[in-house]
Amino acid sequence: IETIVRMVILQLLPTIIEVGLLTGVLLYQFDWRYVAVTMAMIALYVAYTYVATEWRINIRRRMNDSDTDANTKAIDSLLNYETVKYFSNEKMEAERFDRSMARYEKAATMTWTSIGWLNFGQGVIFGLGMTVILVLSAREVLAGTHTVGDFVFVNALLMQLA
Repeated sequence: IETIVRMVILQLLPTIIEVGLLTGVLLYQFDWRYVAVTMAMIALYVAYTYVATEWRINIRRRMNDSDTDANTKAIDSLLNYETVKYFSNEKMEAERFDRSMARYEKAATMTWTSIGWLNFGQGVIFGLGMTVILVLSAREVLAGTHTVGDFVFVNALLMQLA
């Protein structure tokens, strides 16, 4: 409960306030297109993060299950050392453990790969949103309706959001 409360108070609430303030500034200083692109970027970012995190949770569970299975086999074979030795099953026990470890290694690799895909997707979403907004701002600077300072201001606002 403490972790959830801390995350809500120290992360979620300030982020919601920041998005609200950003929306107000963009509407006041610029126009609705900037807000629409920013909100679409945030919505896509949250949706992608949710889907990727759910995918990662399943992979992480498989990794934890494989780790538990490998540890169980190792402990079981050590506790029953005499029985394994008496029936000359060292090779069989080693193969069982190796199969469990292979499953764990595969799941661990998938875990690291999935975090890479999560970070890559988030970066692409944010990068595309930034690109669209900066192109909008650059076009208005070229048209003379905004200054270079406005361009820098929009860039700084979005970087702060990141």
